[in-house]
Amino acid sequence: MHAQLKLTTRPITVTGSLDLTALPALRARLSALTPGTRVTLDLSAVTACDHRALGILLAAARRARNRGGALELLTPSAPVLDALTATGLIRLLPVVADRTTDSPEPEIATAA
Repeated sequence: MHAQLKLTTRPITVTGSLDLTALPALRARLSALTPGTRVTLDLSAVTACDHRALGILLAAARRARNRGGALELLTPSAPVLDALTATGLIRLLPVVADRTTDSPEPEIATAA
């Protein structure tokens, strides 16, 4: 399985399965974000969410907060919401229902 990260000015759209093969690309993309910015991850098209992906999201949110920015999750899909709820991370990661997006930039595909 694989996931694709589609960059926009903000938000970053994540599609597909956040499984073991997709995690390095997700971690790298979130680690490379500019300090002091608000980042919105559109997770509405995520079809599966590995528990390790939640750890990456939590670490990215903490890193953003420590650098004067923020990370929020936009309309998480049912698999993501289920995982967030089951782990209790729903209380730690900000979830937003809707956000207007800017023009999309090229997609970055993770390894299949």
